[in-house]
Amino acid sequence: MVGLDVTNKVIIREEQVRALEAAQNPSARPPARSCAPNFDRLSKTGHTTGFAMHDPLTVAQLIDPSVVTLKDFFVEIETTGELTAGQSLGYAHGPVRRSPPLETGLPSADSPEAEFKPNAKVAVEVDPDKFFRLLLARLTSAA
Repeated sequence: MVGLDVTNKVIIREEQVRALEAAQNPSARPPARSCAPNFDRLSKTGHTTGFAMHDPLTVAQLIDPSVVTLKDFFVEIETTGELTAGQSLGYAHGPVRRSPPLETGLPSADSPEAEFKPNAKVAVEVDPDKFFRLLLARLTSAA
């Protein structure tokens, strides 16, 4: 799992988009075309630093897992919360304490704490320079 806390650390900048445009190859053209309007929009709001590369980082870690630092977590998706439905909840250590049922608000009968068993590898850090070297090399290569 690669969450927003990590993907928000890989911000593409205008000079990187210019490198894609300069490559003039079929792999670089579509991402360059899709990024350029975002910079135009950002410049109108005064935010010219760039924007996060959420999906590309997730794919990049499949190509080169060393671009991120992974840690074992127990991850669940919140399905009953009124304000957090769909949110990923991750625990780096156990035991995981369950909340009382939402409908009553009363704690359930005491149950023994379950042994902590990670079910996912979660990205906790990223090397942005390594990510952009990988991305730009793959998209601007003439091969």
